[in-house]
Amino acid sequence: MLENNKNRIRCQFNAYCKNAIRNKARNLRKEYARRSEKESFIEELSQLRKDKLFLREAIPENEEAYYSVNGMVISNNELKRIIESLPKSRSETIILYYYGNLNDSQIGKKLNISRRLANYRKNRGLDDIYRILIEEHSNEKKRKKI
Repeated sequence: MLENNKNRIRCQFNAYCKNAIRNKARNLRKEYARRSEKESFIEELSQLRKDKLFLREAIPENEEAYYSVNGMVISNNELKRIIESLPKSRSETIILYYYGNLNDSQIGKKLNISRRLANYRKNRGLDDIYRILIEEHSNEKKRKKI
């Protein structure tokens, strides 16, 4: 009786393990299928998606450049950090305008939005950059006084 009970438990455990492995394999196949649907070669990308890849590389990283904004001097890396901290829609618009040398109409066509919305996003983004610079500059002055 005891031997029969051990054998039954062993069979149940084996069945449980096989089901767990089968389920895990099925889940992995589904995950790989989902991934392969989303993956594509660069050659297959649409022009819009290629442009979005360009946006990530648009701001030169190694170039040492400084900008003066209302008497504040900021480096290219600081500006890049601030632009990347903006909401995606605003940062894309600013990058296309300043680094892509596109006007509002061209930005609107590229992002499938109206010219007015492109202009709005650009201006709001610039306001955000200016606000962040003012805040950081005032915090820096406070730290120097302490």
